[in-house]
Amino acid sequence: MTKTTPGQYIKGRIYVDGIDLLDLEHVNDAQFSTEKLEMVLAELKRMGYEPKAVVDDSVLFEINNEVLFENILQLEDVQLAPINTDMEYYILNLAQVFNSKIVTNDLYEEYQEKFPWIEERRVTVSIKDGLVQFSENLD
Repeated sequence: MTKTTPGQYIKGRIYVDGIDLLDLEHVNDAQFSTEKLEMVLAELKRMGYEPKAVVDDSVLFEINNEVLFENILQLEDVQLAPINTDMEYYILNLAQVFNSKIVTNDLYEEYQEKFPWIEERRVTVSIKDGLVQFSENLD
């Protein structure tokens, strides 16, 4: 896709493992935040990508707070995987169908045989001192 006006993307769709970027270990305390997810989505947009983060209904059970769950789903560029679906398989299948990369720190080891392209399309991410850094295979 060629960038012609603001809001259009040069590099196309990229999927983000939203579960991987939510601080689920802090869901029951004041440290829980969607900030990491929002920072990654914003940086991908800045770089010319059309990001789509995928989460599943397990987040609702983890956070045990329907209002917070709805707030996550209200974030721009976040979609819910179908109910009772293996979220990892779902995001990998989306990436295969749309020939897209995936931003995740998950190795998806149990899916390597079914999706042999994982290593070449998997983009890792780290956030340090407010800076989002992706692995070198992003571009």
